[in-house]
Amino acid sequence: LQEVFCIINEQTRAPVESPFEKVIREGRIVGLANHTLLIHKDRTERPIEDSGAPIRGADGTIAGVVLVFKDASERYAAERSLAASEARFRGAFENAAVGMAHVGLDGRFLSVNDAFVAITRYERDKLESLAVSDIAHPDDNDLDWAHANPLAAGTVKSYSMEKRYVRGDGSEVWVNLTVSLQRDEAGAPLYYIAVIEDNTERRAAAAALKDSEARFKDIADTVPVLIWISDESKRCTWFNAAWLSFTGRSLEQERGEGWLEGIHPEDIARCRQIYESAFDRREAYRLEYRRKRSDGEWRILDASGVPRYMEGLFVGFLGC
Repeated sequence: LQEVFCIINEQTRAPVESPFEKVIREGRIVGLANHTLLIHKDRTERPIEDSGAPIRGADGTIAGVVLVFKDASERYAAERSLAASEARFRGAFENAAVGMAHVGLDGRFLSVNDAFVAITRYERDKLESLAVSDIAHPDDNDLDWAHANPLAAGTVKSYSMEKRYVRGDGSEVWVNLTVSLQRDEAGAPLYYIAVIEDNTERRAAAAALKDSEARFKDIADTVPVLIWISDESKRCTWFNAAWLSFTGRSLEQERGEGWLEGIHPEDIARCRQIYESAFDRREAYRLEYRRKRSDGEWRILDASGVPRYMEGLFVGFLGC
């Protein structure tokens, strides 16, 4: 038996006691420990699962042993694949540049990554003893559950919002929050997956841009030059008082692509092509075209536009 049933421990490579000998010695059913390899006659190794049971005679003495073993290669391979998959997931979770958290169906944190800890400024152990409601800003506390119920019901796959958290040091932080729901194989909810990005700097930049534009518009409304502003989507968002006076149209009429309505029909295609091409390349442009004045007369305008940036971020065009 020793020659045909040679078994070793996969991890230590040490010989493993034969279950036959163990049954004879202990007189009971025994099984092999995990990570046992059977050495085949061609010296290949196969993981096995094994058990042995005593065969007793009429007088109760052990007359023999029944050995049952099977090739466990597929199960071991599946376990290794699962372990590798879990390791990859854990690595992606822990090393993500955004904050990630697993949240129980009761709203309590199950696990958080380093980025989530850095954004919220709580110790990991502390966070994992709290619920989402414990760190949510009081004015935003009900927002999550208003969205979480449709998510749990399966009517939506995820939701996103902007909200505030109260950090561990008492300060407030704005975040972009995206939440999805992990389900089991039967479709039953297991836990929420929350992803957050610190939105504080973007909001500060947006506020600074809004303040800067307000000051610029106050000045631009006092000069006798036709001035316009577009956003990053190519849509015009603002025209100064001189422009509106010249066209005889309201700001609402000119916004978006309304400004195109005042261009001579023969010039529209050329104007759009030059504007959009310069916009896509983030390059300044200059052109002449005909625009209808408020009295109905066509006037030739010498127009130009330049890209606008805020803190290095492209935010649209400014033209006159």
